[in-house]
Amino acid sequence: MIELAHAEEQARPIGCRYVCADAASYAPPAPVDVVAAVYLLNYARIREELQRLCFSCFAALRPGGRVVGFNDNVRRPPRPGESLAKYGLERTVERPLREGSLIRYRITNPDGQWVEFDNYYLQPATYEAAMRNAGFTDFEWVDALTDPAESASSFWDDLKAQAPFTAFYASKARLDEATPRLRTYKRLIIGHAGFKTLTPLRRFIMSKHF
Repeated sequence: MIELAHAEEQARPIGCRYVCADAASYAPPAPVDVVAAVYLLNYARIREELQRLCFSCFAALRPGGRVVGFNDNVRRPPRPGESLAKYGLERTVERPLREGSLIRYRITNPDGQWVEFDNYYLQPATYEAAMRNAGFTDFEWVDALTDPAESASSFWDDLKAQAPFTAFYASKARLDEATPRLRTYKRLIIGHAGFKTLTPLRRFIMSKHF
């Protein structure tokens, strides 16, 4: 994928730099305005892995920056008997559902070719806590919607009901927002010595503008 991206940049340059690295430890050369965590966090198998990814996203941002992402919808795990096969998508989960349960995706092209990959289930509260612990403010889940041009079509009803995907965003406080909190924290420390795309799924859009 990186080779293809480099080839595209050489053919039609837009100023992108492509890097293959561990997302849990990668640091950009300079802080950025936006981190796009698209299908990233759902590869965390345990709480600690998720926390490292969130810390990495936070560290990469300048004050006032934002992380936006798209993710397996952990708020709506797949249920027995449900099917998304007519969209070229199958999504199943290990039972009983628990932290770290494997979620398997199979995406099938119209010509019958398919690919499988695994995500992992962590509770929504685990995501929310990891974002808070990393230092993010205003973390929020954002529902995915079908393209407005097709929203009236009943073809997408099962996809909307099962909602396999979700978006999210969170912000890193600006310096003028963070300073009062830092001062309060310092006072507490000083005052207490004990402190230490292969599918026919078509386009999706977010229900909110980032």
